[in-house]
Formats: sequence, structure tokens, C-alpha cells
Amino acid sequence: MDKIFHLHNYSEEKKLAMASLEFEGYALIWWEQLLSDREEDGRHHIATWDEVKREMRSRFVPKHYRRNVVDKLQNLKQGSLSIEEYYKEMEKSMIRANVYEDEEQTITRFMARLHRNIQRIVEFQPYRHLIDLVHQATKAERQMQQDAKSSKSLSFGMRNLSGGSKSITKFSAEPSMVKGSSGGSRSNF
Repeated sequence: MDKIFHLHNYSEEKKLAMASLEFEGYALIWWEQLLSDREEDGRHHIATWDEVKREMRSRFVPKHYRRNVVDKLQNLKQGSLSIEEYYKEMEKSMIRANVYEDEEQTITRFMARLHRNIQRIVEFQPYRHLIDLVHQATKAERQMQQDAKSSKSLSFGMRNLSGGSKSITKFSAEPSMVKGSSGGSRSNF
């Protein structure tokens, strides 16, 4: 709603009207009751969008919400997430919890919860800012994925494939050494 209001430069009166049009079900009943109670009590009418947001937060956002978000942030680890997913989750949690910290603290937070193999690679890479670190970690992650694929295909190429009574040996990437007739070693290639 804030984006729409900012884009159209609505007056406070129009903001209130537009916001109340979006209420449905219980939220609409709650809103109408809130306005009615204020009128009966002789309290001032809600006149600004900020007052509406304050009332909505008071009613719909539990007091423990921020604490839960901070706990989630404190316990967030890369786990099965990609670097990009992990970074986005960390950033969303920080925004929701209103955590504003020095960039060095955020870098430390990000690094501490990375997979250890990625940490080891990134520790030796240059970065000055958090986003540089994220890019380096993404490159390390990609390299590890490529290495894993290469090692799988290489190990597959080294296996013997059996088919009934015949056995077929796949060739390896390295030349094999075989004994020559003179007793010395020679390369197959």
C-alpha cells in the first residue's frame, strides 16, 4: 500500500479510503468496530495512514513476532539452500527484525553459517563488501558443483561394466604403464 500511495501521491483522506477498501472478512469487521468504538468513546478519528498501520500492527502482529524473526536470523544456516537463497533469507530476516548492523558484522554472520567447504574457499578470495562475498561464495559453490559432476563422471569411466560372461573395462584419462618384453616399462600411448 505504501508503494501505491507514494506512486500516486494520495492525500491522507484518500489513503484511508483506499486502505479500507482492501479489508475483507474479519479485518473489515474489526476495522468497522474500531471506527465505531472510537466514535462512541469520543476519541479522535483515525486521520492518517500511519495511524491505520499502527492500529493494524497492534491488533494483527503478535508481540513475539520480532523475537521469532530474530531467533530465526540467529539460527539461520546455509543448510540445503543455495548461496543466493541463503543470502536472501538472511536479508529478509534482518529487514523483518529491523536489524541494522555494521557491514563487517553482517559479513561475519554470513560467513559463520556457510558450508565449511565454501568458507574455506572464500576465505582466500578478495572481498571488501558483503555483496562481493556473496558473489565469491556463489562462484565457489558453482565450482564445487562442477567438481562433483567431474568426479562422478570420472569414477563412472573407471568402473568395469559387466555383461554376462564378458567384462568391458572403460579407459581412464591417464596412460597406463605396461611391462614391455625387455622387462622395462612403457606407456600405452
